[in-house]
Amino acid sequence: MKTVVETLQNISDKVLISLYPSVEIDALTDFERKFTLVPQQYKEFIEISNGLGVSECYDCRIHNLETVADVYANGNRRYDSQCEKPLLDIGTFWEDYLLIDQDNKVYLSFQGIEDPVCVNMTFKEFLQKCIENDFELFWDEKIQLIDI
Repeated sequence: MKTVVETLQNISDKVLISLYPSVEIDALTDFERKFTLVPQQYKEFIEISNGLGVSECYDCRIHNLETVADVYANGNRRYDSQCEKPLLDIGTFWEDYLLIDQDNKVYLSFQGIEDPVCVNMTFKEFLQKCIENDFELFWDEKIQLIDI
């Protein structure tokens, strides 16, 4: 994950990316104790950068740990009962909610109202694809979306 964040830092002038300071270990430990679902790749990401925003793209961001904790503290666990696996709401990608499961698989849910769809890649792979495509919508027929 470190190389992905370094790449994001290197292209930040080109794509206008904002990366935030890493999360305090105590905050991460407290989050894990309260919510238990902290996928490894998201955890690695926030240990390096506690969130990301992309200025040129409409609503592309990865929430910081505090925002994710607030969403779940307010009882907003939309997908826990609908999905085979619990999903953690970690951000937005264009008009979609960006979610991740315990196995680091990424899901998208259009404006949070449609059932989540698996993008069939891990969080790290998703970030790499975002980088390769300047955070534009990158999937086409080659990317297999899986209904859950």
